[in-house]
Amino acid sequence: MKLNNLLIVACLSMATLSTISCKKSNSKTTKDMLQGAWKLTQFGFDANNNNKIDASETMAETDGSITFNSDYTGSVTFLGTTDIFSYAINGRIITANFTTDTADMLITDITDKSLTLKGEVDSSWTIWSK
Repeated sequence: MKLNNLLIVACLSMATLSTISCKKSNSKTTKDMLQGAWKLTQFGFDANNNNKIDASETMAETDGSITFNSDYTGSVTFLGTTDIFSYAINGRIITANFTTDTADMLITDITDKSLTLKGEVDSSWTIWSK
């Protein structure tokens, strides 16, 4: 009888442990956090190349939006012009393939509500919010 009780307790313990260890992780991937529509909140150029957004480098233009879809396509609207693109993510780099151009952008900060991108070629940076 003791052996049966011990086996039952062991089986219940293993079932509990396997249930706990199979919980889905709450951490989101970069792709998960990127998905959706973002509104431009700040824009500028890192004129002094210090990798910081200085007050003197901000521009007044904030009329823009960008959307990242789950199928690795998206659209960006800036100054009244909309472009469609496909994109790939490699670590913290987003490569956007437009019809006539390709742009690499470094993700310097990302949360569920905020996204900061720095252009790899022109030292531009953009801050977006959801």
